[in-house]
Amino acid sequence: MKRLPNYWLYAVVLAVCLLLPAIVADPYFHSLLVTTAIFVILALSMDIIVGYIGELSLGHAAFFGIGAYVSAILTKTLGLSFLTGFLAAVVVAGLAGCIIGFITLRLKGAYFAIVTLAFAEILRLIASNWISVTRGPMGIPGIPFPKLFGFELSSSSLYFYLVLLVVLLSITLIVRLVDSPAGRAFLAIREHSDLARSVGVDTFKFKVLGFTIATLMAAAAGSLYAHYFRYVGPDLLGIYYTSTPLLMVFIGGRASIAGPLVGAVIFSILPELLRMAGSLRLVIFAAILIVSVIFMPQGIIRAAGSLFNRKKEEKPAQAGVAERAY
Repeated sequence: MKRLPNYWLYAVVLAVCLLLPAIVADPYFHSLLVTTAIFVILALSMDIIVGYIGELSLGHAAFFGIGAYVSAILTKTLGLSFLTGFLAAVVVAGLAGCIIGFITLRLKGAYFAIVTLAFAEILRLIASNWISVTRGPMGIPGIPFPKLFGFELSSSSLYFYLVLLVVLLSITLIVRLVDSPAGRAFLAIREHSDLARSVGVDTFKFKVLGFTIATLMAAAAGSLYAHYFRYVGPDLLGIYYTSTPLLMVFIGGRASIAGPLVGAVIFSILPELLRMAGSLRLVIFAAILIVSVIFMPQGIIRAAGSLFNRKKEEKPAQAGVAERAY
């Protein structure tokens, strides 16, 4: 019963998301919705690594880029369907994530972060120089829109519903994962890896599992990105697509569903709202981020939860004081 209010809140948010494209007819707003939803998937995948297994990956863009490139090559170059390209992208990135995780997750601290960063940079160089497959710096343009059940999702509003479906599947996966024994193992590893190992938790196996699931989700986001913007290039493997979801997770709040959601919305919507500030837009945006990190180090969601709990505790205390005064 304690979790029921959260379910109602998520149901309201879902209803608003379903109605937004119909309420606001601006195509630019629809495009912003699609971009935000794609980054929600990417941020959720990053949160599995940072929030649940307690590792810092600086190469998450590698799997985002793998998803984008595999889906683009299979659909544009080989003429396969969107679903085939999407599933293949997820599988290839998952295999790559499993292999990289198996090799690197024995490392600790900064060593793991540096190795993942190097892996992403190697892939970026491959994408820039393997011209016969990736077209190098020119990238792959003209990626076809997805076709599902005979309908081409060429409009931003229709595409948003496709991405929203993947967001819901990603959230369902994380919820089921966290409520499973594997999820409890993740949290034990994050809190104290050595202690978890001492009570029989196979920390390495569960780290590889969590890392692989995160790479699957990142590849799904990459595939959706490629088919929406209809272009992929080496920049998709750059540090931007690692640092941005990482900041979304830290600003919103780690180890939660709402944290990456809030972080993705802030990073997507707030810069647009600040356009009226002109050249000072990025300065103001950076100042807001710095202030939020200083005063809400655990993220916006946890800060809001702490404030709400504090208010609830104050009310009974005030009522007790009033009774004694009476």
